[in-house]
Amino acid sequence: MAVPDGYADLEWFHFSILNAEDIPAAAPWPAALVSPKNVAFNSHGMRARLSSPDKAFDLDSAFLTDLAHNGLRVRAQGFLGNTLKFDNIYNLDPAHPTLINFGYTNITRVTFIPLGEDSRIVSGAGGFFALDNMTIVFVPEPGPASLSLLVQSSPATDSVDARRGTGERHYSGS
Repeated sequence: MAVPDGYADLEWFHFSILNAEDIPAAAPWPAALVSPKNVAFNSHGMRARLSSPDKAFDLDSAFLTDLAHNGLRVRAQGFLGNTLKFDNIYNLDPAHPTLINFGYTNITRVTFIPLGEDSRIVSGAGGFFALDNMTIVFVPEPGPASLSLLVQSSPATDSVDARRGTGERHYSGS
């Protein structure tokens, strides 16, 4: 089943979810599960992406697992609009989830591209990876800080709290 758009306030392209607890232990899926019960994976072993067209976010971390068992690597590219800000390649383990500390800040889109050992783009059965326990933080919108200070210092008005919470979000696939 496809990850529905709007889950975690993101748009999901070529990501599906699977209840890994319902799969036999011999399959690669249970090894990818970090927290019960669902795990996301790239549909059809293709490149996949997450985006937030309305607000920027930080991609802090996620656990990724090589489901193809072929030395899969994933290239992650973080964009702000159409500007590439981050571009890294990560080696994945087929036996255990790999914690990736992305550290991608102030982006609106991240693309995950499956790569073979020779760094060529792969798809289909050779390109499957799982994603679980992703941590994102939405970037607070810039507020009228100088106006807020004027309002707060005015003796004729009540003080106004213009702070906005960033709201760290941790998605465990359940």
